[in-house]
Amino acid sequence: MVNIRDITKKIPIGIKSASAYVIASVLTRGLAIITIPIFTRLLTTEQMGTVNLYNTWSSNLSIITSLAITSGGLGLAMKEFETERDEYTSSILLIPTIMSAVLLLIYRAAPDFFQHILGLSNGLILFMLFGLMVSPATAIWMYRKRYEYKYMQSSLFSFGVALISCILSIYVVTYMKKNNPVNIVEGKLISSALISYGASFILYISMMLKGRTLFSKKYWIFSLQLSLPLVGYSFSNQILMFSDRIMISKMVDNSAVGIYSLLYNVSSLSDIVWNAMIAAYIPFLYQNFDSQKDKIRKITDILLIFYAGVAIILTFFAPEIVWILATEEYYESVNIMPPIACGIFYMAVFGIYTPIFIYYKKTGYLMVTTSITAVLNIILNVIFIPLFGYQAAAYTTLVSYGVLAFIQYLIAVNFENRMNGIKNSIYNNFHIMLLSFVTTIICLSGILLYKFYMLRYLIIFLIIFICSLVIYRNRNQIKFR
Repeated sequence: MVNIRDITKKIPIGIKSASAYVIASVLTRGLAIITIPIFTRLLTTEQMGTVNLYNTWSSNLSIITSLAITSGGLGLAMKEFETERDEYTSSILLIPTIMSAVLLLIYRAAPDFFQHILGLSNGLILFMLFGLMVSPATAIWMYRKRYEYKYMQSSLFSFGVALISCILSIYVVTYMKKNNPVNIVEGKLISSALISYGASFILYISMMLKGRTLFSKKYWIFSLQLSLPLVGYSFSNQILMFSDRIMISKMVDNSAVGIYSLLYNVSSLSDIVWNAMIAAYIPFLYQNFDSQKDKIRKITDILLIFYAGVAIILTFFAPEIVWILATEEYYESVNIMPPIACGIFYMAVFGIYTPIFIYYKKTGYLMVTTSITAVLNIILNVIFIPLFGYQAAAYTTLVSYGVLAFIQYLIAVNFENRMNGIKNSIYNNFHIMLLSFVTTIICLSGILLYKFYMLRYLIIFLIIFICSLVIYRNRNQIKFR
């Protein structure tokens, strides 16, 4: 009999980690998709608007309360303080605690004013502030587990919390629909986040007790030097990601926003794959930045080739995907998926260069580059949306992300040339630029091939075959250790 345990032992730890993260991400994202039809039938459009408003404000305010300590510097900190990880994590957890307390004091000074600005009740705002204080504990804990390749713990945790939260929120909303519909929005939001916040609180206490370190000048200076510039970077990223929808709403209408948003979300499904791969790869990158550059170049090429294949396949399958998920009015705009999917591929490209800025502690450049690109995106939208309609936003997104990837490539290569010499770059930069160009051409050609089903399927088969062959031939390289 085949011993399954022996077989699984032979699988590289990096592949196990990435696979576990993919499965957990797909299941978690699947729960969110499945519950959408349920809540849209239990809640009115106004109530759903309040739910989305809470989530939007929570996402934006978390950038302020966390000071972006979970946005990029953790990988470097795990390496820098390898024997002091408990002390480091407990110390930096005090940062969101203080910032959340400051926001609470500001809110209590004029609660009516902020309730009007945020469009939320007093109870929801206080509940949000509690979540903003403890949620970074989960983000830090999850990152550390992935860094240490304890992938089962992080995967089971994320899916378990999502599943219990989903069941509880459906039960609470269904119950309140019959018995107390007045406060149903509060019930929905609190039941959805209660398990997540509760788990974060437990992790928060556990990490504090384990590390037993509150303020440490060494840890705080190291963390804030990396994270403070990332606050501006995170805000610019938010503008870059969501300004197109806001501008479509102002210049066209909300119906166009709905169509564009759904097609954008479908195009970004490949993010699940990329986030899984990069979550397993980044720890290896930081651990071997100076010692295994040949292996890093090889793995990076393989990952980007694979992800380019995923983006192209998603683009070529766009008509079928939209036909399954949406109605005819969405299908008519399927042509905007190729530029969006290609733009999302460029997100992966500039994401590859981001660790270089963090490693050399030059995160200020990330804020500058994303700010420039966010302004460019707004300018392009102002010019082209009135001329060509909301579909133009797909192409302005592609141009903006392409420019961002190219700028970060130039700056990162300049750093490396000064630090290590032109021949000792951590990536095969020519390969990355060539792959980006080829991926752009193939993705955009999908628009011309949507009516030719057999040709599209043949190309998809060839791409799957090539990607599989590349991975198989280099399977021994993808060990991340």
